[in-house]
Amino acid sequence: MLTIDQILNLDDLAIQDLIAKNSGWEINDPFADLNYKEFEPKQYDIPEVDEYIEPLDEDSINDIKKEIDEDS
Repeated sequence: MLTIDQILNLDDLAIQDLIAKNSGWEINDPFADLNYKEFEPKQYDIPEVDEYIEPLDEDSINDIKKEIDEDS
């Protein structure tokens, strides 16, 4: 077992030595062999916006435009 200080102070030669001695454990990478073809895209029903939102009247639109112009 190596301490954190020992790990941080390893140079390339020491790392190669540990690899040659087959020291330690191999960590299984859960992301190494991802297969995205297993997943099917899910279809979502997107409702029409007009069913839920009422359009703004002309006065409200003009007020918003004025506020934007004043901020610029």
